[in-house]
Amino acid sequence: MQGRLVDTNAIRSAFPTVARPTLLCLLECHRILNECLPIHEQRIRWNSIAYMKLHPRKMAHDCICSLSPRGRTIELGFYLGSLLEDPASLLKGTTKYKRFVPIQDTDHFKDPLIMKLLDQSIALVEKGWKHTQPSHSSEYLELIRGI
Repeated sequence: MQGRLVDTNAIRSAFPTVARPTLLCLLECHRILNECLPIHEQRIRWNSIAYMKLHPRKMAHDCICSLSPRGRTIELGFYLGSLLEDPASLLKGTTKYKRFVPIQDTDHFKDPLIMKLLDQSIALVEKGWKHTQPSHSSEYLELIRGI
């Protein structure tokens, strides 16, 4: 049992305006992820198919990865992508954490370097990553304690 899965019909109805070649690539990438990920849950949210750890806390950092159709490509997104080792510089994006790999076709998706990124993301999410930076500076906390 794989937890909650999103089926082909749900994907087709969630992305009705996606071009047929992109949709076929999305469906094939979805099938590949279902085979290679450990037990997980899937949800269509954030204009993406999100692959979450089993019993997620409904937070983005419980998301192993996501697939998002963008024009003629598929973005394989990693919500904690900036924390992944990427010696081949596959990851794109400039936000604090989120990174993605643009996928042109399913052969590219099967690249061993992409599978290594997926393995790292699985390990990070299963470990239960938490922000390492304090939410407030020590000076601010001292000020609050003094009030």
